[in-house]
Order: sequence, then C-alpha cells, then structure tokens
Amino acid sequence: MENFKNIKFIYFDLEGVLVEKNSIDKETMAGIIGVSKEVFIEEYKQYIKKHIDEKKSIRDLESEKIFFEGLFKEVCKNVGRAYNKEFINVLIHLETHKDFKLIDNVKLVLSILHEKYKLGILSNAYPSRRITILDKYKLHDFFDVIILSLELGYMKPENNVYEYALSQSKVLPEQILFIDDNIKMLEGAMNIGIDNLILFGNRPTKFKSIQKFKELLEILQN
Repeated sequence: MENFKNIKFIYFDLEGVLVEKNSIDKETMAGIIGVSKEVFIEEYKQYIKKHIDEKKSIRDLESEKIFFEGLFKEVCKNVGRAYNKEFINVLIHLETHKDFKLIDNVKLVLSILHEKYKLGILSNAYPSRRITILDKYKLHDFFDVIILSLELGYMKPENNVYEYALSQSKVLPEQILFIDDNIKMLEGAMNIGIDNLILFGNRPTKFKSIQKFKELLEILQN
C-alpha cells in the first residue's frame, strides 16, 4: 500500500519520464536505409529481442557503438541494402546522438523536490544518454544517484537493479518513491518491497498515475 508521507528518496526513469524522444530519429534512419519507418522499427525490435544478452553486455559508449554496428549491419542485410563502414557509422552516430526534449516543467519540479528529497535516476537507458540527455540539459546537479542499469550488467525489471538502487539510496524500501512510464518496471520494484509507485502516462493501471510532471508536487504535498 502506497504511503507518500514518509518518502525520503525519489527515483525517476529517464526516457519517457524526464525526457521524450524525437520520433523523427527512426524515420530518418529508415529513410537512409531506404525502407519504411514501420519496417525499420520491426527489424530494430527483432534484433534487440534476439540479442538481449549482447545488449546487457553494454557497459560504455564504445560497447554501445559495437552493439549498434551489429544491429544496423543485420537490418541492412535483411532488407537487401548494400552498406560500407561509412554508411554504418552514419547510422551509429544518429543512434547514439538521438534528439530528446525535456518533459514540460521537469527542471522546475526537480528543483523544488531536491530541496526536500534525495533524488535519483533509475533507467535502462544506453550509456550515450549521459551525453545526449544528462550533459545536454545539465541534469546532474539535481540527482544524488544516477543508475543506468546497462553499465551494471542488469536491466529493469530484474531484481538486481532495484536491490542496487535500494542500497545506493541508503533508505528503507518504504521511504522510496519510484516513477516510471512502464508498468512492468513498477511491478519489478514491488518485488523487492518498493510499494510507493507512480506511473507516468495515461494508461489503465492499478498504480497511481500522472499525465503531467507538475502533478507530482500536488501528490507529495497532500
């Protein structure tokens, strides 16, 4: 049962909670390869599904680039697109320099929350997001803990991710609030006793949900 009165630490997912993707990125990559956006996205998803263990071995930007080199080569082969090293490097650059924009009022809300709570990021985001999101928008100063799970060799919703996040927070599970845009990730947190959970997004759910970041202030002040 949720109890927001005793919260001392708030963990946020990154993509889908603090920032949103520019959907043009995949359209651009699909156009370069010469296929529809729908075909590209399906090939992209299938590769990641087939190579999930390789994805989990990503630890830094260099290994991330190697992973996507394999992805783009296979996509090109599957759709009959000839390629060379320079062609693949263009796609890798686009992938690791994706364009994101801050969710409305994120910095304002974080600045208010940071006066009362410890804050953290708990995300499955790729290591490149440290540059394309955290550095670009100067978000580091808001957070006491930043966990990009791939750098540890885990992925939400595996228990190890949440256990590590709990150890880094230095508070009790019942003193943590976790906000994510994926129901499975919230359920993963429940498995280790984190019951204060909020879904960011407008979907049917058993969890408390918000559609605007600013709503978080109202919930915590009530």
